[in-house]
Amino acid sequence: MNLEMHQLNVASISYGKRLPGATYILRPREQDVPPEIWRMIRRAELAAQPNTSWNLLKVHTDQVAVTFLTYPEFDSEPHPALAEATKINLNTGSVTRTDYRQRSNPPILHRKETFLPLTDPRIDGYAALTKREEEAGLYRDPSRIGLRVHWLALLKRVGLAYNDHTLVSMREECTNATLGNHELADVARHRTAIKRYDLSKPVKQLLERGLLRQTDTFFDYGCGHGMDVEALQNLGYRATGWDPAFRPNAPKNSAAVVNLGYVLNVIEEQAERIAALRGAYALAERTLIVSTLGTGQETDAHSRPYRDGFLTKANTFQKFYAPGELESLIEQTLDAEASTLGLGMCVVFKNPEDAELFEASRSRRRIDWSDISTQLRFSIPVARERRNVDRYDLHKELFVGFWQTLLDLGRTPEAGEFDRLSEVKKIGGGINRAVALVVSRHGEPLWQMARKARTEDVLVYLAMTKFRKHFRRREIPLRIKNDIRSFFGDLATAQAKARELLFAAGDPGEIELACESVSFGWQDDDALMIHRSLFAELPPLLRIYVQCAAHRYGDPAQADLIKIHKHSGKVTFQHYDDFDGKPLPELQTRIKVNLRTLFVEVFDHSKGPKVQLLYFKERFVANDHPHRPAMEKFGAKLRKLGFDEATIGFGPDKHTFLSVLAAAQYNLNLNPKRKPTSSASFK
Repeated sequence: MNLEMHQLNVASISYGKRLPGATYILRPREQDVPPEIWRMIRRAELAAQPNTSWNLLKVHTDQVAVTFLTYPEFDSEPHPALAEATKINLNTGSVTRTDYRQRSNPPILHRKETFLPLTDPRIDGYAALTKREEEAGLYRDPSRIGLRVHWLALLKRVGLAYNDHTLVSMREECTNATLGNHELADVARHRTAIKRYDLSKPVKQLLERGLLRQTDTFFDYGCGHGMDVEALQNLGYRATGWDPAFRPNAPKNSAAVVNLGYVLNVIEEQAERIAALRGAYALAERTLIVSTLGTGQETDAHSRPYRDGFLTKANTFQKFYAPGELESLIEQTLDAEASTLGLGMCVVFKNPEDAELFEASRSRRRIDWSDISTQLRFSIPVARERRNVDRYDLHKELFVGFWQTLLDLGRTPEAGEFDRLSEVKKIGGGINRAVALVVSRHGEPLWQMARKARTEDVLVYLAMTKFRKHFRRREIPLRIKNDIRSFFGDLATAQAKARELLFAAGDPGEIELACESVSFGWQDDDALMIHRSLFAELPPLLRIYVQCAAHRYGDPAQADLIKIHKHSGKVTFQHYDDFDGKPLPELQTRIKVNLRTLFVEVFDHSKGPKVQLLYFKERFVANDHPHRPAMEKFGAKLRKLGFDEATIGFGPDKHTFLSVLAAAQYNLNLNPKRKPTSSASFK
């Protein structure tokens, strides 16, 4: 079906909730919708076979697709939870089913009256509830209300509850589902401390990013059993720690780097959280790293709402921070910029210049120029350049170092950017002649590649400064200022070009064209998916698009796969249990960022009844990925069994796949356990 005609048909529906990309309507009767829509619904239902009790329909307008939604308590609950969703793309035939029943924090509905036909008698009652909720200020931040736990926490904070579809003041006495303030003393914070025999995730981040150097001092504020402190000491770092339960008498030392790891989420009092955050920041001489648990990490143990979090059976408290919530707390409390490293993890710098250098480094690609040079196989210069070649060979060590600096900067170094610059000028006969000398030796194409790469890096950096509250032009690092002057002439010109890219990143047409220009990864009509190692190879427009999502998520390098949705303004970051090690890694977490609303959804796939496997991994990695040969070998076995990467979609879940292997007498390596008596095919 033609998308434009489909959009016209959807626009002719006389009721429903219209949002960018889709229209939502209550399950219609034939007389409620135009004939074209009714025929489409019937055809989609027959093909997709959704839950027969579906009661809400999402008709997509950015693609020819519909999603059947099941809300079992639509009539009885003021804000019913989503139980199941089945989506079918009517052009490709792909079907996606999602079960929300096992999730502790499912999506919920608001403004139910907007989904109903105009003659529905329930409209007035539902609309009255919505008006009362608006008056109570519950809709002021739309990004925080779409999930059940967030909504319940908001209601508790403002002291409201429901009596059927009426909003009422919450009673003072305790209920079975909540606890009163008089039980505050029973919260056992010390029980949340666990013994680990590996470095914690935030400390690993510090080491991997070079934020904790061997010469730095380290202090762990709320160190628990002190496992990070002990491990760092064994590695030769000067590390100390304090904890109110396990090391209450230890001194609180100032240090270059301070870690506040998974402390704020176990404190039930907001005032104490703020005090802990300020106390840790006061001790940090250069860097503070703060980490918490994030939404989507809730388990069945977190079943008793208390304040803005949950109590467990062991009477420990856990708060799960929504994307952006920790950043807001840090910036409001400390009046300092928080850089997101990952979901529920931020770093704060005392010196704004350090913060700017860190942000600039995130937009800068790491390129192996020696490997690229080998691949290009540049030839030796012709004979007429022999006098220059001789001079180069005579001072080869100097010029090799100068060449590496040229490639790293993508431009001629300024004073202070190359220690032996004066020698280069003297021996090379001036800076321009020296540049021409080394470029002629190593090749103009490589030099132009370096300039292009660094020019794009500066544009990405400047585009992303638009999202930062604390960005100041005067704090742009000197190296970036030199880049701007060399590549663009002045800051105004550079910012104008960056602004053009940022605006283009909001245009689905531009995103689709940019995706089509990418020669790596796996893509279909709806999305481009790549392995994290290829992120730096994306065109600058797509890098900005992903970085806009990462502004809420953290570092794209922390995900295994990055999915760029071409039409819906979304980016999804997918995490697997062992992407490199397993031939069929299992999906653990999906984090979907809606760039139009800045709403972040976290989907935990590790505990559901159906484990989603990743098939044909080689589709997503580079041709020279070290594990690609093994991936391709396994993929060939899948094809021999009848699987096809072009049509597999998500593929069968783990249980189904293992059943297929067992029936065919194949082992996990896709080799036959015994010689089959007849050929088998699983298409």
